Amino acid sequence: MIKMIQIRFHTLGFLACMKIFMLSFGQLLSKTLPLKCYSAKWIPFHVMWFYQSFLTSVCIIMPIIAMDLLLMTFISLTHIQFKMLNLEIDRVFRRSERAKKSEIARLVDHHNFLIDFSNRINNTFSTMLLAYIFVFVISMCVEMYKSSANPSFSVFMNAVTYLSAAVFGLIFLFCIPGQNLTDEANNIPNAVYFTDWYRDSKQSTSVLMMISNGQRDISIKAGEVIKINLATSLSTIKTLLSYFMFLRTVVLDE
Repeated sequence: MIKMIQIRFHTLGFLACMKIFMLSFGQLLSKTLPLKCYSAKWIPFHVMWFYQSFLTSVCIIMPIIAMDLLLMTFISLTHIQFKMLNLEIDRVFRRSERAKKSEIARLVDHHNFLIDFSNRINNTFSTMLLAYIFVFVISMCVEMYKSSANPSFSVFMNAVTYLSAAVFGLIFLFCIPGQNLTDEANNIPNAVYFTDWYRDSKQSTSVLMMISNGQRDISIKAGEVIKINLATSLSTIKTLLSYFMFLRTVVLDE
């Protein structure tokens, strides 16, 4: 699991570097600046280009990547905690009665903490995720339209790099970790129920509390309405393609 997180870190870093390289290469060839603003004629083009490229990388691209990785790390580590809790439930119920009594309360507290932490993630990042999905659909639609309207190689490669990085970020940084977290959280009631807990009436109250809490919908949501999972990634890409085809149809009809 930790290795998978490292792979996602490295892949996103590689795609970000490729995106910056493709943008920089195209700008140098066409002699255009990253930001459209007034530039004094006495300032050499390459000096101004380096200054603006450094500014956009440090102030725009890097903070966005850092925030994406931070959220992915929170979701992935919460998923790992739920997985560890599932394994711990099986281990505890196989031990002696005395060991059970001293550890079942700890399992209940751990489960409640993970539910609360998942809610805190939603409360903190829910609005940001909704804005992210909205910007993702609009920006990807515009990039696809630009590449179809302008068949030049530089525009095509820029669109491919941008689309690859954005789709990778949506699926591998948010949707897959979110799906894994939901799956492990939903496994908690089953893991508790199939441990023959009903044979020990003294612990039934605590165990029933875990089963009851496990029935809650634990998932990462965008705007408290859109669940971040694999189904969301598929529907988002389908929506993107639908808007792109609609835009193409409208423009061609004109």
